[in-house]
Amino acid sequence: MDNRYTPFSSVFLILLTFLLCIPLERGHAQMFSVADPDNQRQRTTFSYTTLSAGWERADFVFTGPANTSGDRYGFTGDALMLRFENPGIDMYMGVAGKLTGMDDHSYLNIGANLFNDFVITGTERFWLMLPLQIRTSILRSQPSGAETRFQMSSFQGGAGLGVRAKLSDHINFSTQVIPSYGFSFSQGQFFGGRQFTLEGSVRLYIDNLIGERGLVFGYDYEKRSYDIDADLYDYDFSSHSITLGITF
Repeated sequence: MDNRYTPFSSVFLILLTFLLCIPLERGHAQMFSVADPDNQRQRTTFSYTTLSAGWERADFVFTGPANTSGDRYGFTGDALMLRFENPGIDMYMGVAGKLTGMDDHSYLNIGANLFNDFVITGTERFWLMLPLQIRTSILRSQPSGAETRFQMSSFQGGAGLGVRAKLSDHINFSTQVIPSYGFSFSQGQFFGGRQFTLEGSVRLYIDNLIGERGLVFGYDYEKRSYDIDADLYDYDFSSHSITLGITF
């Protein structure tokens, strides 16, 4: 890896240590008294563990110099999306190929977000949040029959804004937008570059449908810009995904 990206690594490691040292209660301890049982129940309102599956529409577009062969990794297609979300860490995987109707291309997108949320202000049913996160991901795109492929790993940090609301005793809503910035690198190679990501999500939770189990409806948007030393790997990635899952 080029030494000029070393400062990014140092900053993110400091931020990672900072996040890990904070109790992962998503900031609710600032809002309620521990002594009150009702407040103790409210404090865990958004501490969901969920497992979801759904559909993703992915678009991968070459942004490097014209008249080069770099655009051979680009595609537009449908993918299967799996998500596991837990207080403090979220993980996802998008995969596409012949199974999803993309006969001339294969695509894999795996990532994880380590995060902590802080309450900026709130009422009994509404909270404005400050989410901080560190994210890592691997994106792979390969045309059918090709010997080479686009495969970039990334490490980023970011902060944004979120909203949480209790719509009723059994229905909760959350949404957030988080920009993040960091570096990306090609596995097994010595070149790398910068990466900017913008993420947005919406969740609707319906509690206690079957005992303590509930449903979660999700929508996610992601936009990535790869600025790589080798111009052949300058791409923009965007996706929209819709998922349905269960809460634990």
